[in-house]
Amino acid sequence: MNVDVLKKQIMLYAGKLREQRLSDQKGDFFAARIDDDTFVCSSVEVAPSELSDNDFVVQSISSPSPEYALPAAILKSRPEVGAVLINAAHYCATAAAMVKKIRPALDDMAQIIGPSVRRAESMDAKQVIKAMKGRNACITSVGAVTTGRTPDEAFTACLVLEKGTRVFVLAQRVGGAKVINPFEAILMHVIYQKKYSKADQNAKMQEIKE
Repeated sequence: MNVDVLKKQIMLYAGKLREQRLSDQKGDFFAARIDDDTFVCSSVEVAPSELSDNDFVVQSISSPSPEYALPAAILKSRPEVGAVLINAAHYCATAAAMVKKIRPALDDMAQIIGPSVRRAESMDAKQVIKAMKGRNACITSVGAVTTGRTPDEAFTACLVLEKGTRVFVLAQRVGGAKVINPFEAILMHVIYQKKYSKADQNAKMQEIKE
């Protein structure tokens, strides 16, 4: 993968965190796979929207620095994942304090995230990977972990997840939201991954390679 292009994409979507009123603070960060054992990561010491080209680190997937161990573990365990976003999304954290699992009420949440979103009991890599099995995200007590084939898809997953958890949290005041049938949610996720998003993400992956 072209590291310079990856950095530019990360800075683009990091800036969108603030635009979309998602968390934008120190400790929120993007990681993107370069090859089988290397990834580039924005610094945990810099708020995403304030990133510059000098605020990136390159890490080994097999032996990362402690502060980047979580994205390294995700990339190692999920070869199909090309990017990881960890951020303190407000409604994701609120929902995680309420329940262990949320079934989607919105089509795009089922399509992009999966048949449900589960809570990781801690930010320990094993717990996060377990919660994300078969899914592209999980909620945590401090926010969200989302993944994608590209930085674009990881950011989109974060945006959709925050919207979906917001619907869940606010709907509790009126008896809860009507959720999608589990079988239909699984089918929607599979079709999205295999068909609707394939051409778009393949084009974005080609941009990164060039």
